[in-house]
Amino acid sequence: MTIAVMDAINHASPTHSDLVCDLKLLRAKGLLRIRALELPALGRAAQLASFARHPSDPTAVELLLRRAVDALGDEEPGLAAQYLFGLVQGTVGRRPTDLRQRAAAEYGLAPETFRKEPERLLVGRIADEILRLLPLDPKVSRPDAMSSQEPRRPLGLGRDGHLLRASALRLLSVRSAPTS
Repeated sequence: MTIAVMDAINHASPTHSDLVCDLKLLRAKGLLRIRALELPALGRAAQLASFARHPSDPTAVELLLRRAVDALGDEEPGLAAQYLFGLVQGTVGRRPTDLRQRAAAEYGLAPETFRKEPERLLVGRIADEILRLLPLDPKVSRPDAMSSQEPRRPLGLGRDGHLLRASALRLLSVRSAPTS
């Protein structure tokens, strides 16, 4: 490979599918084991979003994940994602099956039902939020990413600031999910 090709690869943004693969692995193994996992897409995204100087920083990957999950809001999708990845205080060491059960409870579903479709959609939405945190031009980092407290309308609030009903949120999560 030429230096130009290697440079282009090193500056490329991770793809949605690569992020989903890393997120699935992290969910399956648990946040407690993040230091032992190879998460190249999440690491690259953390680096591009200026959370890390190098892509193997697990603290930066966790910060990126927390920022993406926070963007989902405090309603069903956000709470389910927090439980699914062990981001709620006191859940980081729980078994992944216990975390899935708690996330499924946020949707009022059985864990097996949640695992088949809603979990897949939720992980895809988290990948979408991670991609939103990245600069449009991957060669340009965002120096304000660590300190930025830009007000952002959380999912669950309509344009007028009123809460959307849970049924409307489910519809939004299904319609905004990427097709594969």
